[in-house]
Amino acid sequence: MPKPFVIDITIDGQKFLSADPVRCHPARRLIFMIHNEDAQSYDVTIDPTTDIFEKEDVGAIGAAPVNPTTAAAAVTVTVTGLGTAGSSKPIKCMLKPKAQFGKAPGLVRYTTYKYTVHGKITGTANNLVDLDPDFDVTPP
Repeated sequence: MPKPFVIDITIDGQKFLSADPVRCHPARRLIFMIHNEDAQSYDVTIDPTTDIFEKEDVGAIGAAPVNPTTAAAAVTVTVTGLGTAGSSKPIKCMLKPKAQFGKAPGLVRYTTYKYTVHGKITGTANNLVDLDPDFDVTPP
């Protein structure tokens, strides 16, 4: 299997730090690697079914989410706090096959996608401010 695409998402000081965009290709694994640099634990959620949009549609009235992955539900991981050592956990997705990307109606477009990362301190209702970075899906 080809090397996966990895997006590093870091929590430090009870907030998400900006994530660098990543260029991806269809039919490849996409890993959101969540890094916790704080002492407390966090629950982090990504929901490809409701929280991924084509970047050009973000904020547009009536914009529908577009899921370029094969994931069918939200995924939540708990990244424990380990003091200065930190800890990391992956959220793994698979991008849809190449045949499902293109310009024709009903296909997922090769474009930039904006997704939302939700976080909260484990065991509380204390939510972090959401992070809304993006990734590109380009032809292989």
